[in-house]
Amino acid sequence: MPQRKLYLNLMRHLRIHTFQGEPLYQDPDAGVIMSTQSLVLQGVTRDSLGEYVCRAVNSEGTGESNPVPLKIMCKYYVHYILV
Repeated sequence: MPQRKLYLNLMRHLRIHTFQGEPLYQDPDAGVIMSTQSLVLQGVTRDSLGEYVCRAVNSEGTGESNPVPLKIMCKYYVHYILV
């Protein structure tokens, strides 16, 4: 019986991370890691630029964080060596 209660409690609390309004899914190979309290993005590129939001849903309703913009503040230079 305790397992069933735990399962029901998990179903009552849902947290969704979104990028540009679209849901994000955990994919460690792509550098998207979600824990109980964090969203970790690894190996970000220009395609990762935009707004991220955390949305929580439970029996009391839905709440959203303020959008968090991801900006990359560096330039990559490609150097060519002509031989």
